[in-house]
Amino acid sequence: MIESRTPMPETTYVKTECQHCKGHIEYPSGLAGQPVECPHCKQTTKLPPSMSPPPIPPPIPVIHPARARIEKASSFAGVGCLLQGIGAVCFVFAILTYKTAIFPIVFGILGLWLLFYGSRKASWYQCSACGGKLSHARVSVCPHCNACFR
Repeated sequence: MIESRTPMPETTYVKTECQHCKGHIEYPSGLAGQPVECPHCKQTTKLPPSMSPPPIPPPIPVIHPARARIEKASSFAGVGCLLQGIGAVCFVFAILTYKTAIFPIVFGILGLWLLFYGSRKASWYQCSACGGKLSHARVSVCPHCNACFR
């Protein structure tokens, strides 16, 4: 004959003071709220009701940052396009002043520089999740929305 044994629940003991003599009473938690005789003064004292442990708060969900990609963006309005337009005008002045010695060189170099610098200002990198401008293409986390790029 096989006998099955169920494990007995472990008894926890609680300490309290007697209402009359302030002596320490240790009792099993199952007797909470019942009257018992104090082992010190022999008077009947009522044990405090059982105190359930405070509820455990639910775990805080881990929020993973969004995945995004770096996009190249550009504009046809703004400072970059204005600089490119001034660069084109400088090229026209370089052509118009071809009979002088220095002006075609000055206007030509200035026109090239304005076209190059204006094109850098007219295009930029941005986050696909929030559209925020990025400083360069090697950024790994968006500074605006914390989206991961890699």
